[in-house]
Amino acid sequence: MTAQAVTATKVMPEGTEDRVGTVNYDFGDNIDEAVEKFTAEVVYKRFMAASIVDLQGLVRRGLSGDEPKKADALQTSADEWKPGISKPRVSKQEKALAALEDLSAEDKKAFIKELQASLKAA
Repeated sequence: MTAQAVTATKVMPEGTEDRVGTVNYDFGDNIDEAVEKFTAEVVYKRFMAASIVDLQGLVRRGLSGDEPKKADALQTSADEWKPGISKPRVSKQEKALAALEDLSAEDKKAFIKELQASLKAA
């Protein structure tokens, strides 16, 4: 079993230096070692606590923005969610291309002309 360095910072009031402390702690190197060290019940409770916080974050993200997701869309997101696995990030270019998919060919051509004009002006 390998000890892991854990560092925490206490942010102090302005004008006072922040305080930093580091300790080494052996959590176990895998699930079996963690269960051996802390019991299955403790490992499961910590897993549940962290997973609930992560799932709450998913729901909050779904509720943010100008068009928050409705209950059924939030549930679909939750059903597709897996703890510890994040979706690949979508680049700005990919988002822009996806937004253009719904435009007619004529609107796409007009948009391209606007982009070209803005590049010439830059």
